[in-house]
Amino acid sequence: MTKTAQDFECYQGETKQVTINTDDGNGDPKTLTGGTIIWEVFRSREDPRPEAVLKKSGADITLVDVDGTDDGIRFTIDPADNARLSGAYEHEARAKDAAGNEAVVAVGTMTVKSSPSRD
Repeated sequence: MTKTAQDFECYQGETKQVTINTDDGNGDPKTLTGGTIIWEVFRSREDPRPEAVLKKSGADITLVDVDGTDDGIRFTIDPADNARLSGAYEHEARAKDAAGNEAVVAVGTMTVKSSPSRD
């Protein structure tokens, strides 16, 4: 099972810290300790070309407790990540556990609002 509706919004060129919840196959909080995570943004499921925003565990993603276990994915969107984006984008977090099992653990919509005052 995948945690759905992990929606958030930001403005172009804005720094934004994001925390996304995850679920396991039973709908319970998914412990991600010891695994790897990749988070990507797409224009839509029908147009799944990756956009510039990509975060990976070990460098960009921190695990945090949301529902009592390391079930939250936290990362920061930097100004360069969203400066050229505008509108609604699908996002997806894919995790691989220590045993090599892979699953989509969270999905949602990232809405980037235009900002006329950005550099």
